[in-house]
Amino acid sequence: MDKFLYGAKSSIPIAFGYIPMGIGYAVLAIGAGLTPLQTVSMSVLVYAGAGQIIAATMLAQGASLFAIVLTNFVVNLRYFVMNTCVYNQVEESNTGLNILSAHLCVDESFQFLF
Repeated sequence: MDKFLYGAKSSIPIAFGYIPMGIGYAVLAIGAGLTPLQTVSMSVLVYAGAGQIIAATMLAQGASLFAIVLTNFVVNLRYFVMNTCVYNQVEESNTGLNILSAHLCVDESFQFLF
């Protein structure tokens, strides 16, 4: 529990860093012609800030859905590498822990761990 609280406290500055990024994404998405509901829906469904910004920018340029998905897939391949490193550090592993760690492993938390 102490490690969890330490991690939670350490993540507070990172959380504040997401606020300007979210505002920037919203500006790009609205500028690309997405409605406020579509903008919020993408934020809820796409767990990758860079992916949201890529999608909004490419939508504004008239890119196809296939091009947007492929670009996001290539950009986010780094998560496979990061999660492999995390799994190698975990002493006891089970399916639930693997799913949780895969969901929580983002650039900022990975840099903090390694």
